[in-house]
Amino acid sequence: AGVLELASEPMYCLGQRHLALRLRIATETLATLVRCAATYALFQSGSGTDAKTIFGFAQLGYSCVFFIGHSLYLVYILPTLRKKDQAGGWFNREVFQLSCSFTVQALWKLLLAEGEKAVVLLVSHPTDQGVYGLVSNLGSLFVRIVLTPFEESAFHTFSRAQANQQFGSAAGKRELKSEAQLLSLLLRLCTLAGLVVASYGVSYAHFCIRFLYGPHWSGTDAVAVLQLYSVYVFFLALNGITEAFVHSKSSSSELRAQNKWLLFFSIANLVCGIVFQKYFGSSGIVLAGCVNMSFRIIYSSTFIRTYFQGIPEVRILSNALPPTKVSATLLATLGVGTLSGRMFLRLSGEMFVLASAAHVAVAVLSLGALFFFIWKFDKSFCQQMESLRKGDIVITKVDASKGA
Repeated sequence: AGVLELASEPMYCLGQRHLALRLRIATETLATLVRCAATYALFQSGSGTDAKTIFGFAQLGYSCVFFIGHSLYLVYILPTLRKKDQAGGWFNREVFQLSCSFTVQALWKLLLAEGEKAVVLLVSHPTDQGVYGLVSNLGSLFVRIVLTPFEESAFHTFSRAQANQQFGSAAGKRELKSEAQLLSLLLRLCTLAGLVVASYGVSYAHFCIRFLYGPHWSGTDAVAVLQLYSVYVFFLALNGITEAFVHSKSSSSELRAQNKWLLFFSIANLVCGIVFQKYFGSSGIVLAGCVNMSFRIIYSSTFIRTYFQGIPEVRILSNALPPTKVSATLLATLGVGTLSGRMFLRLSGEMFVLASAAHVAVAVLSLGALFFFIWKFDKSFCQQMESLRKGDIVITKVDASKGA
C-alpha cells in the first residue's frame, strides 16, 4: 500500500499543479469508501483473520483506488503536457535546488510532529498519553479533512502567479494587488473558520467526548484538552494559509533561511512541551503547539509585509479579522453554548438523549444566527467568496521579462 501511494505522488502533484480539485475529491472519497467497505466485509466474513491484517488489506484497497484514479488522470492529461522544457532541457537546476530545500523543510516539520509524540512518550504519565492520543485523533479530523486540502490548493494557486515584488511595471503592481486581495480573503476565511471551531469546540467538547467515548472519558482531562485543542485549530488555520503563501513565493535562499528558523521553532516546541507538560499535563503539549504556531505565524507575517510593501493601500493582516459585530456574535455563541453545556451536564445522567437533542439544537440555531449576522454585517466578504466560488477572483499572470 505504501509503495502504491508513493508511486501515485508524482501524479498527485501534477493534479495539484493543475488545480484538479475534482480529481482529489473523487479519488479520495471513492478510496475511503472502498477502505471502509473492505474493513466491514472482512470483519463480517468470519474468516478469523487478524484485525491488523484486515486493516492492512483495507488500506491496500484504498491505495489501489488512489493509484488507479491518478493514473487515469495522467493518461488524460499527458497529451497536453510538453515533453520537455525547451529552455532548460530535462534537468532544471533551480527546480532541483527548490526540491532539496522543500525536502529539508519537510524533515523539520516531521521532527516537529514526531517531537510531540516523543515528549508524550518520554515524560508523560500513561493516562496523559491516552488522553492526548484520543484528543489529537479527534481534534485533527478538521485539520486533515478541511485545512490540509485547502492549504495545498492555496499553495498551488499562489505558485502559478509569476509576479514579483520588484516589478516596477503597472502590470506587476496590478498582479501584486490581485494576490494581496486573494490572500486577504483567504486569511479572513481561515480566521473565521478557526474562530468558529474554537468557539464551538470550547462549548461542546464535553458533549463530544461523552457522546463518542462514553461517561468514563468525559470525566477525565480529555474535555479540557479538547477545548484547548479547539483553540489550537485556530492557530493551525492561520499558520497554514500564511505558510502556504510564504512557501509559494520563496526563493531557494529564502527557503534555506526558513529551514533554519524552523529548526529553532522545533527545538523551542520540544522544550516548551517538556516544561508545559510537567505543569499542565496533556494540556501542556497542546499549549506548546499554540506557542510554536504563534512563532511561525509571526515569521510568516513578517515575510508577507515585506512582500507587499509596494502596495500599502492593501491591509492584508489587519483585514483578516472579522467585523466587530461578527466578532460579538461569535462571543455570544460561545456564551450561549457554555450555558447550554452546563444545563446538559445537569441532565446528561438520566435524560441523556433529551439533553443531547436540546444541546445540539442550540448549536444549530446559534450557528444559523452566526451565518445570518455574517451575511448581514459582512456582505463584502460574502460577495467576494461568491466571486471566488465562480472563479471571478483570479491571479493574472505577468510576463517576467516585461515586468522587469
